[in-house]
Amino acid sequence: MFNKTKTWISAGMLVVFMGVLSGCYGQYALVHLLYKSNGTIENKWARSGVNALLIIFPVYAIAGLGDVIIFNTIEFWSGKNPITNSPSVSGKADIPQNGMRAETTKSGNHVVLAWHYSQSRKSLVALSVTRPSTGAPVVKLYRSHAVDSQVMGAGAHVTETTFNAGHMSSRVVTGLPGTI
Repeated sequence: MFNKTKTWISAGMLVVFMGVLSGCYGQYALVHLLYKSNGTIENKWARSGVNALLIIFPVYAIAGLGDVIIFNTIEFWSGKNPITNSPSVSGKADIPQNGMRAETTKSGNHVVLAWHYSQSRKSLVALSVTRPSTGAPVVKLYRSHAVDSQVMGAGAHVTETTFNAGHMSSRVVTGLPGTI
């Protein structure tokens, strides 16, 4: 009896550490697919009942185990998840050369970010305007030369000039300005 319990504990720990130590987090596509299909049930009572059944009969646990052992490992080594047939998450972002983005943050600040990237000069210029719910707007100008995606990730030098309530300050920062 003791050897059987010890074997099950060892097997369980092996399964857990396979996912943890392999370094692949993955999309958990099978669990997400199951969760989305459960969410398509319109009646809230039926959806709740199906969810309870999927938990009582360990469907979510089995799907999660399948994701950890099989599908996330395949995604890690091949670069594509076999369920969604989509590439795994990469650290490389495709940002257009010229762009603008505006949004309101949770704190109520209105933020506008505009940028221009010159391929020939390898330079990036970005302008950020933040209008807080109270107070004067803050304008920040970011300038960088010899921008390269790998260099930026390693921490390129960017000049940040801030205009706040009629005062100007300038400093050199490492890496890209914070995202909005």
